[in-house]
Amino acid sequence: MIVCHSSFGAVAGSWNSVFAETADASIFDSHLWQQIWWRHFGRGARLRILEFNNGALRGIAPLMQVGETVSFLGGNDLVDYHDFLLSHRNRRDFYRAVVGYLGADIGISRIELLSIPSSSPTIEILPEIARSQSWTVDVKTEDIAPRLNLPDSWDVYLTLLNKKHRHELRRKLRRLENAGEAIPGELSETTDIVACLSTFFSLMRRSSPEKAVFLTPEREAFFQSLIIELSQEGLVKLGYLDIDGQRVAASIYFVNRGVKFLYNSGYDPDFANLSVGLLNHAYNIRRSIAQGFSNFDFMRGGESYKYHLGASDVTLHKIIMIRNSVE
Repeated sequence: MIVCHSSFGAVAGSWNSVFAETADASIFDSHLWQQIWWRHFGRGARLRILEFNNGALRGIAPLMQVGETVSFLGGNDLVDYHDFLLSHRNRRDFYRAVVGYLGADIGISRIELLSIPSSSPTIEILPEIARSQSWTVDVKTEDIAPRLNLPDSWDVYLTLLNKKHRHELRRKLRRLENAGEAIPGELSETTDIVACLSTFFSLMRRSSPEKAVFLTPEREAFFQSLIIELSQEGLVKLGYLDIDGQRVAASIYFVNRGVKFLYNSGYDPDFANLSVGLLNHAYNIRRSIAQGFSNFDFMRGGESYKYHLGASDVTLHKIIMIRNSVE
């Protein structure tokens, strides 16, 4: 019923099949994403991908082990959403099997599952089953991930903003248009995206001291692999804003199942007075509406610009499970 795999190749077919059948799976749950992360950051960990199949229900638990602690693959610095993959939402047998399998391993004393969206049944069902199998379980709020449901047109979108934010957005757009030749755009082809990556990384570093510290050489190498390999599958777009021929803002987006995920962005602080970072996102929202996307996901973090553009919070939770000692 449960098979533990120690390589991505051994489970690729099953993972891709279950991913396709998991209605609420995000781009972060894909086999390709997780494999790239593991290639860059998996050193010192033991890969433990659990494959579940009882005929009626199939599931994947993408896990790793460090010491006596088991967690999802990837931390919360680079992966915004985590969860299990299942072919349908009747998940109780899957959770029971996973907890039982991990509980039978005396080398595991702690399970840490981060960044689970509030809509996931994992938050309710897993703790109940774990407690029945002698685990102490704590469920906590971890972070927020603002998301925007997209209407059918830009004009309707503007009416959904509150009066202040609508007025401010229109004012900033007019000011930008009067400042020079402002050209927003989007790249989809791998060769075009690759040609813009050095500019993207430069804008990302320049946009804030925090991003400059965050973008270590290791993370930059990961981003580059991730963007190139996912773009070859048609899963990446790079949105940009040029003023008088100079690129002043750029953003990387992942696209999956009608959702555009804003993964990271940067802008030239010399143009901060024109709000080029926020307006680059506004142009991408307008483009996403025209392209027929249903959601624009700003992802982890409560930065104010996300709410100025109309987003509402999705709560992320973490589940901490501690094995109870047996007297």
